Amino acid sequence: MIHLVDTKNGGTDLLNSIISDICVLLNDLIFSMIINPRFKFNIRKIDVIDHFSVYSNTSKKAIRITIETNNRPLLLGQLLYLPHNSLHGFYNFYYCGYLEGYLRHKYGSSYSKKFFIVIDVCETKNCFNETWEYLLLDEALDKGIISKTSDLYAVMRKYELNYILIGGSSISGPSVDMIDCLEKLYGNYSFKKVLDLFSGTGSLSKVCIVLGAEYAECVDANTSVISNNLGDKAKYCRILCENAFSYEPKKRFDLVILEPFYDQSLEVAERLLPKFAGRIKWFLFNISGKRYQCWCSLVCETIKRKANIIKIFEGKTSMIVFGNYE
Repeated sequence: MIHLVDTKNGGTDLLNSIISDICVLLNDLIFSMIINPRFKFNIRKIDVIDHFSVYSNTSKKAIRITIETNNRPLLLGQLLYLPHNSLHGFYNFYYCGYLEGYLRHKYGSSYSKKFFIVIDVCETKNCFNETWEYLLLDEALDKGIISKTSDLYAVMRKYELNYILIGGSSISGPSVDMIDCLEKLYGNYSFKKVLDLFSGTGSLSKVCIVLGAEYAECVDANTSVISNNLGDKAKYCRILCENAFSYEPKKRFDLVILEPFYDQSLEVAERLLPKFAGRIKWFLFNISGKRYQCWCSLVCETIKRKANIIKIFEGKTSMIVFGNYE
C-alpha cells in the first residue's frame, strides 16, 4: 500500500483510507478498459500538494497520482502518440471523474471540501507506443480476451482467420456483424470485385473470396498481418499500405466495404462516399455501435445526401448500412 510521507497537516487516517481506495479502484478501472496483454502500469507515487484557485480564491489539497506505464497514449486514450509534455488525453478526465464520484459518495463533504484528484503519467524505458494491437487467435484465447463459446471464435474458425485487432477495452476486428451481413448479401448479390477500405486484418476480404468474390483490394495504413491472415486466399487479393482517405481506385469495383473507427464515420460519409460514385456500384458501411443512436442518425442523414440507402442492418453490436449510387 502507498502511504503519505507528509502528514503535518493532519487527517492521516482519512488520507490513507482514500489512498487505499484509489489504488484498488484505479487498478480495476484501467484493466477493465485496456485489454492489451502487453500493457503494464503501476502507481508509482501518491502525494498531496496545495492547490490555490485564482478563480475562487480558495485552497484545496490535490491528491496527485503518478502512474508509470509502458504505453502512455494507450493509458490516456490517445489514438496518436503524443510527446510527454502534450495533452493528457481523453481517459485522464474519465479516470479522475470516476474516482471523484466514488470518493465523494463514500466520504461526503470530508472529501469534497478538502481534496480533488490529479493524475500524472510517465513512461518506462521499455515502452511500446501502439494503441491498436494485432493478436493471434490462440494468444487471445490464452489471455482470456475471447472464449471458444463466442460468436467471434466460431466465425474465425469457419473462415480460418488468424488475427484479431484490439484497441482499448474492445475487439475492433473482425466484425461478426459485418461477416453476417456479407453472408446474407452474397445470397442475393454477386460481388466479384471488392474494395476493402480500413481493411485491418483483411478478414472481410477473405470472407468475400470464400463467398464468391474473384478479387479483393485491401487498403489500410497498417497491413502487417493481412497477408498471413488471408492465407491461401492472398493470391486473389492486392494489399495496399495506404491511408484510406487519400486512396484513389484504379479500377471499377462491385462493392466497397467501409469499416472505419466509429469516430471517423461521418468523415467517411462526407468525403469517401461521393468519391466512389460512378466507380463502385454498392457499398457496405459499418457506421457505429447501434447504442449510439444520435451518431448513427447523423451519419445516415449524411449518407442519404450522397447515395441511396437500400437497407440498414442492426447487428448484435453494430449499425451497418447497405446502399448504392443508382
